[in-house]
Amino acid sequence: MVVGGYCPGTSTVALSSGRLDGLVFMIGMVLGTGIFASVFESIKGFYLAAQGPAAQTLDQLLSIPVWAVLILLIAIAIAGFALGTRVERALGGLLNAEELNGGETDEILEEIEIVDVRTG
Repeated sequence: MVVGGYCPGTSTVALSSGRLDGLVFMIGMVLGTGIFASVFESIKGFYLAAQGPAAQTLDQLLSIPVWAVLILLIAIAIAGFALGTRVERALGGLLNAEELNGGETDEILEEIEIVDVRTG
């Protein structure tokens, strides 16, 4: 859900508006839920090992100061953005709406009626 930006509600709306990625994420959520449910009993002990306030935070788990965890997370985020930028440039840059729709943007726009709604 984080990668695609879809929760169950937004993926349903995306699918109903004709977006194929909405269907892909809906299928992924259903499969992921099914897989988790099927393996839950075998991982239940690990899953329930440290609940709520008794759970360890990263600084406790790694035995390092909180500021070091923050610097580590910031460095990971910067590296992720840098990698994403390099991959994006290697693949030719940002895609516009026409490229994403395979050149069908003009046909789609012709089908949409713009309605002028005035109040008052």
